Amino acid sequence: MIKHAFLILPFLMLINISTAFTDSPNSICKDNPDGIVTEYFTSGREMIELSCKIGRLNGDSNMYYEDGIIKKR
Repeated sequence: MIKHAFLILPFLMLINISTAFTDSPNSICKDNPDGIVTEYFTSGREMIELSCKIGRLNGDSNMYYEDGIIKKR
């Protein structure tokens, strides 16, 4: 019985940690919880564009190189 408790306990800890991260709002979305968050390079060009809903990342995200070409969608 004790052997099984040592196997189950780490699994339950992982579930609690993952639940905490999915339930908590993302710090990136704190200024605009229901909209698009945009960050810029020092040159003024767009660096990243993220969609937020209810304070969590949700939807499309775009990353750009400094020359304006899309790096990752």
